[in-house]
Order: sequence, then C-alpha cells, then structure tokens
Amino acid sequence: MLRLIFNDLRLNLWQWFGPLVVITAASSVIAFFAALLETGAASGGNAQSLAETTTRIVLPFSAVSAIVILNSVSNLSVALQHRDYALWQLVGIQPKTISMIVLSQLLILSIVGSIAGCLIMRPLIDPLFHFFFDPGHSFDGFETRFGPVSIIFVMVGVIAIVLLSGARGARRAARVPAIQALREPSAPRSRMGWLSSLLAVGTLIGIVSLVNAMFHQSNHGGITGSALLLGLLLSAFIASAAPLFLPAVVQTWTALVPERLSAAWYLARHAARFKVSQTSAAISPLMIGISLTGTAYTVTATGDNAQHIRHGTANNYYGDIPIEQVTLLLGGPLILAAFGVAATIFISGRSRDRELALIRASGSTNGTITAVAILEAVIHVVTATILGLLVVFIVGVVTALALSADAPGTLPSFALAPISVVAGVGFLLVLLATVLPTIASLRRDVPELLAAE
Repeated sequence: MLRLIFNDLRLNLWQWFGPLVVITAASSVIAFFAALLETGAASGGNAQSLAETTTRIVLPFSAVSAIVILNSVSNLSVALQHRDYALWQLVGIQPKTISMIVLSQLLILSIVGSIAGCLIMRPLIDPLFHFFFDPGHSFDGFETRFGPVSIIFVMVGVIAIVLLSGARGARRAARVPAIQALREPSAPRSRMGWLSSLLAVGTLIGIVSLVNAMFHQSNHGGITGSALLLGLLLSAFIASAAPLFLPAVVQTWTALVPERLSAAWYLARHAARFKVSQTSAAISPLMIGISLTGTAYTVTATGDNAQHIRHGTANNYYGDIPIEQVTLLLGGPLILAAFGVAATIFISGRSRDRELALIRASGSTNGTITAVAILEAVIHVVTATILGLLVVFIVGVVTALALSADAPGTLPSFALAPISVVAGVGFLLVLLATVLPTIASLRRDVPELLAAE
C-alpha cells in the first residue's frame, strides 16, 4: 500500500500541490504564534503576558480561517480524483483501503507542509517581532525562541487540522459508486459533511451568544472586541454552510445580467452554478479575507463615532489604525485567503482542460473561451464580495446598536475602501489563476486533451 500511496502522490502532484501550498502557509502562520509563546515563556514578566494575550486574541482568526480554507481545498482536491478512486475499486481495491490511502496522503502532506512552514518562518521571526512590537518594550533585549517544542506544537496542530478537514473527502472517495464516479464529468456537488455541520452549528450558537453579550456590555472596548469576534464567527458560518445557499446566491445575482448578452456570459454563469464544489472552494477564502478586513475597519470607525458622541472628540476613523496592528490581526487570514483562492483555481485546472476542449470542439473561438475564464473570475469575486459585505453590514449594524446604549444615535461607518482593496487584489489573483491555465490549454490540441480521459 505504501507504494501505491507515494506513486499516486507523484502522478497526481498537480492535484495535491494546491493543498500542500495552503498547508505550508497555515504552518508558517501558526509557527509565528508558537515562537511568540515560546519567547514570551522564556522572557517572563510583561513579555510573557503580552505573548499570551496577543495569541489568545489573534490566533483564533488565523485558526478558524485555516480550518475553513483547508476543508474546502483538501476536499476539492480529493473530489477531483474520484475517477481514479473508481478505477481502484474496479481493479479490486476495497473502499476502506481507499479511505486509508487518502488519509495517509493527507498525513504526508501535513508533515511536509508543516516542516516547510517552520523552515520558512524561522528567518522571518526576528523581523516580524521588531515590526509588530514596540522595540523599547516587552521583547527588547530578549532572543527570540523557536525550538523543538514549538516545532512539534506546529506539526501536531497542522496534522490535526488537515486530517479533520480531509476526513469527509476520504470517506466520499470510498463511498461513491465506481460507475457513478466514472460517468461524472466534474467534481460532485458540494455537500455539508459532519465537520462543516458541526462548525456551522457551533458558530451559529456562538453568534447568538455573542450578540446577546454585546447588548449587555457597558465597556466600549469590550463591545468592539466582541464585534471583531462576531465578524469571524459570521464568516466561518457562511463558509461552512455555503453548500446550502451558494448556488441560489450565484443564480440570483447573475440572473440580473441577461444570458443573451453573450455566449461567454452564458457559459460562465452555468459553469459557476454547475461546479458548486469548485465555486465554493474559490469563493470562501476570498469572502473570509473581505469580511475580516471590512469588519476590523468598520468596527473601529463605528467605535470612533460612539466616542465622538460621548466626548465630542474628533473621529480618528479607520485610516489611523496602526499598520502593524492591522497586519498582526489580519495578516494570517489574508495570507491563507490568497493562497486558498490561488490553490483552488490551480488544482481545478486539470478538469478545466477537458471542458475547454469540448467547448473548442463545438466551434467556440479562443477569444470566447478566454472571455469565459475572465467572466468566471468576475462571478467568483462578485459573489465573495456580496457575502463579505453581508457580514460587514451585520457586524456594523449590531455594533452601532450595542454602542447606542451608551452613546445614543451611533451610526455604523462601513469601511468600503479597505474592502475594495482586498476585493481588487483577490480579483487579480483569481484572474491570473483562471486565465493563465486557460491560455495554456488553448495551445494544446483538442484530440490530445479529449484523449487524456
């Protein structure tokens, strides 16, 4: 079985490379916090207190983002290989063995990715410490630490996240009937597994409890801090429950543009609606990046409005938030979102080759096919932006209402500029990851692409 595990990883490196990159990125982010805790423990005093407080506040943002994004990417990667698993069943490999093979491959990827993430982060720890923390306080004069204990902590955490995220995909690989999988032209429709369901229920309970707590808090800082966590929970809920409503969201807003507008729009719209698993995996990371960025700036700006009502002071507004604070809070989720979007489109490229070949065989021009790729990128980004704006709107309104108890008349201030920046960068990433493989596919012969299956 070991030979089959490693040979399959080598032959399907294209499909596994995306999850490996995301695992490496997640490991790098977690490694920073491990180094922060180890350095704080070795330093003691204020440094230890700062390290523990920072980790307790900031790490959940990166951890939840890692769970959601790795769940999407790993399950998509497994789903796109269902034909291979079907062939294994036809030659006599038992379903339980297939499930074990997939989990073993995910374990290998998590070990390699966690080691790579630690190696990448090690030379960056000192510069990041100097950037995030005031050089004259806390960690000044102390040597940063990142030893074996921290590395083991990172590896164990990453392995646990990856195996939990990929468990549903491994079970599906074993349970899908062989003939059914062989006949499906693309990845199966996305469904909520037990991890997604558990995450959705847990975050929903957390959302209700947090909103209730916000309306019973009198401390301004406590309300704004809870509002940041509310944005994270809302983002996680939408990402985990996406299979339930994402097709309807895509269908509803894309229906505003008539299909008769162009053949490219018709093909792009139906591709996005049909390939729910790929669409969800591409949209969720970008939605998280947009919602968390918008939430951070919106909560700060809304808090400034309340401060102005209470004391008559001028609003600082969100432009004055120190860049190191924003980067510390949102850097991890944004990095994971960027790699998640790129990895999703990347690993979907192999299945797109056959689809594009069929479109070319039906008489479509290269210009039309390129336009389809661009419009698919537009659909992904607009859908992610709509969902991200929904999170920001809810958080802004709830924060303003909670602050109005102490500062009547507080209005939410929505941070559209930062949201536009993240959406714009996300669009460029999705566009490159979609158009470049399409152009490469157009250079290959149609019979060659169709014969590959």
